[in-house]
Amino acid sequence: MARVVRFTTPQPQNHWAISGRPRVLTYARKKKGIRTSQLRPFTSDTEEASDLLFLQIFSPTGKSALIVNIYNAPVGCIRAGEAAKALTTLPEAYFPQTTILAGDLNLLHNRWQPSLQRSPTTFAEPFINWLDLQGLVLISDIDCPTHERGNVLDLSFALSPLTLAGAKASIASHLDATSDHQPLITTVPWDQRYKETAQKLRFDTLDHTSFLSLLASNLAGTESSAATEEDLDAFAEKLISAIQGAYRGSAKRTLTQGIGQPWWNKDCKNALHNYRSGLCSKTDFRRITRWSQRQFWRDKLSTITQMKDVFDMSKWHKSTGTFRSPPLKDPLRPSSLPAVTIYEKRDVLVRNLLQNSAEAGDIPLDSPAVPITSLYFPDILMSQVEESILQAGNTAPGVDEIPTCILKVAWPLIKDKVQMLYQGCLKIGYHPKCFRYVILAIIQKPKKTDWFSPRLYRLIALLSVLGKGLERLVVRNMAWISIHYKVLARQQFGALPLRSVNDLTTCLTHDVEQALNQGMTTSLLTLDVKGAFDAVLPGRLIRRLCEQGWPTNLVLWIASFATGRSVQIRLDGEIGPSTDIACGLPQGSPVSGILFMLYIAPLFRLGNPRNKFGYADDVANLAILTSLATNCEALSDSLQEALNWGAVEGITFAPDKYKLLHFSR
Repeated sequence: MARVVRFTTPQPQNHWAISGRPRVLTYARKKKGIRTSQLRPFTSDTEEASDLLFLQIFSPTGKSALIVNIYNAPVGCIRAGEAAKALTTLPEAYFPQTTILAGDLNLLHNRWQPSLQRSPTTFAEPFINWLDLQGLVLISDIDCPTHERGNVLDLSFALSPLTLAGAKASIASHLDATSDHQPLITTVPWDQRYKETAQKLRFDTLDHTSFLSLLASNLAGTESSAATEEDLDAFAEKLISAIQGAYRGSAKRTLTQGIGQPWWNKDCKNALHNYRSGLCSKTDFRRITRWSQRQFWRDKLSTITQMKDVFDMSKWHKSTGTFRSPPLKDPLRPSSLPAVTIYEKRDVLVRNLLQNSAEAGDIPLDSPAVPITSLYFPDILMSQVEESILQAGNTAPGVDEIPTCILKVAWPLIKDKVQMLYQGCLKIGYHPKCFRYVILAIIQKPKKTDWFSPRLYRLIALLSVLGKGLERLVVRNMAWISIHYKVLARQQFGALPLRSVNDLTTCLTHDVEQALNQGMTTSLLTLDVKGAFDAVLPGRLIRRLCEQGWPTNLVLWIASFATGRSVQIRLDGEIGPSTDIACGLPQGSPVSGILFMLYIAPLFRLGNPRNKFGYADDVANLAILTSLATNCEALSDSLQEALNWGAVEGITFAPDKYKLLHFSR
């Protein structure tokens, strides 16, 4: 399917391999004051669903309309007439006062084609009765052929309120795309009052001299005080505001227009002009555009010189498109209907991904704990601050729009202030509020098919890059201390230096091969922590850190980081309202990985630590005994021990992800 720039593409079903390729698609223009929500009257990917698409649109003032896109297959084709029949089975209440029905109906009748010389299509009369019952009025031109053979097949209907307001449809020859059908354009009076969303700032248009001049002027009034929490909040906000103002005043924003198809060249443009002018045929126009497309990709192939280019080439056919998210089923409310509106989907995601469902609740942040040791956290040096900012990748910026590349340009003017801010945050143990405000981007997990489940989506936090610099500084020191002072188990791997996934597999392979050489059998049971980062309870995390002996100022900073967070979910191009979050660590935060590993560290000291392996939220238990039966008994005891510990600590494991492997000779 072709991807159209600047448009989202709602699709009638999720799995094309199950119910076949859809025969209707609707493209919704982005950022034009039109908010859309796809409705699904058919709750599964039925065959009829691939021929009907229901899209509700909203104006900024709350005005709404339902647009029904239909393809009713003609006689002799697959599912002939089934879409029109399915449409008439829906209850009357499903169609509001502002409904538009349009598409390729393939129904011949004298009502819209008085010159028809043959008998009407079989289902045309019942369909007209249904139209009259609903109050849908024909708004396209009567007896105006829409097919090259002279019949009126493409039709547009609207309910009376829209018709009286001026809704109309007509053939649009200027939109001809060489199909055997004439394009039909429907115009509906609509509320045009909306505020255009600001586009992204382009770093490549930055005027460096102007930026540095504006930044110096903005920083002149910034007070350098970091003694209290209020001072740190004001300091961070003023620093961000100064950089924002300089960036916005010295760089241009992206244009709203897309770049189009890369293979569309001057020959294609001339061929299109000649076709519309009647100077060339439809066949000649298609031949020129197809040749240009083939030649473009052949030229790309001829320029490949590196292995990286080969991997990039393999992705050419994997176009994800800009589809709307499908309906979501709430596992916590199995009897409820699937969420179809954007508001309902956000609620389902919050309930399932941003709330801890364990029976054990959280505990107060000041719960008593007895430390087993005393750890030292070093002072912050300028070299560490520079490394955490300047050597970071150019990650997606947060709501402040400040990317890493801008901080690099501004560094000579802001480095002392950034160091003072970071030192003040860690000295009194406080994370500024502006660093805890998060936009959550929804990303589908790869290689998954059940898109109705909210568990198959990831919530990636778009954090302030300046705040992430402080997190990187903290995580590098905590990771080194955790390894050096053995806070983490020896076989616990993840966001740690000198502990890669290759080291983990090497350790496991060594133990298995050694056991097999000694005539033993081995079995491996793998577990997955349900929710992982999103399931972390702040009070229990703080108690764990206190028990491990981390210094008070660092524990206070982590408590501030993990609490008082507010998020906004960005789904289908729309940002929802602010929501306060009481648990979890932001996925996408540099420090979340090490905090989660410290949170579950006691799990790897249960039983025999030599037989436990971990990588991030994955846990593996190894049993080495004389028979597979005894291995299973040992693993059963180990699993029960982990479940009992998790029940006390508010951690659950996903039963559907348990896996058991046996090794023997």
